[in-house]
Amino acid sequence: MISFGTIDKDDVSALALTFALVVRDWCRDGEFEQILEGNVGAPLDCCASHDVMDANMAMDAAFRFLFGRGCTLPCDVEEGKATEAQEDHDMGLWNMAWTLAQKRWLVAGGEALPPGLSVES
Repeated sequence: MISFGTIDKDDVSALALTFALVVRDWCRDGEFEQILEGNVGAPLDCCASHDVMDANMAMDAAFRFLFGRGCTLPCDVEEGKATEAQEDHDMGLWNMAWTLAQKRWLVAGGEALPPGLSVES
């Protein structure tokens, strides 16, 4: 079960959907289906999207698309650009959204992504 704490559930859902759309948008012929099949039975800390792209960059693109900024990273805290609370929030949001996307849209037999919806259009 996901514990949201202070993280907004709507933000998690929106980021998860946007991430899944970015992954689909970035795939070439057959790669999205490869990801869906590869995630069947996969542990949640292992996503088949990494087999065909830099999936962290896909999540970063989704995060920037939705929130207009990059995710707060440990280096931002070390450099005094952000607080640990900001980093904890953003990394929690990132991880929860990834888990939701993998369980809901990035697995064979999961929910189909809306056709025609794209973050590139």
